[in-house]
Amino acid sequence: MIKIIDNFLDFPEEYYRLCKGLQFYNPVDFEKLTKEKNNYPGIRTDFLDRRYPFLYYSVLSYIKNKFELNINKYDRIRAHAQLRLKENASEDWIHRDWGDTVLIYLSPTNLHSGTALYKKVGEDDYKETGMIRYVQNRAVFFTDGTFHMAINSHGKDIEDGRLTLTYFLTEDDK
Repeated sequence: MIKIIDNFLDFPEEYYRLCKGLQFYNPVDFEKLTKEKNNYPGIRTDFLDRRYPFLYYSVLSYIKNKFELNINKYDRIRAHAQLRLKENASEDWIHRDWGDTVLIYLSPTNLHSGTALYKKVGEDDYKETGMIRYVQNRAVFFTDGTFHMAINSHGKDIEDGRLTLTYFLTEDDK
């Protein structure tokens, strides 16, 4: 299941400004900080619930209410702000997250960028089934097992790059 909600956050420019001021880490430094190995393109923050709890719960409230989610069914909800630049565009790959995912596009609209969705059609083959364009203040929810990939990450720094909030919602039995 995929749901898209535009105009997701009230005061989106303030969330964007706030997130640009957070501390970001590459995968190596992220592992040193959190003791968790994680592979991702670009840079991301520490877990928002640990380092920035007010931001974490504020956005989680929007997710719960606007997507009408029963967040109590999730055993763990992890979140980060993530920045991907043009130099990171070739680092991404078709993948699926463990659990449900929410992406919130924070930086200004770039219709050449977005999230492509895929269906697995062979052992190592995928067919693109859709494209969600990168529109500022758009939130995207997709369920566990949805194959996807960031398309056309852009910009040279935090002022013009692809900045998102990403929430990973997992249940222990999955």
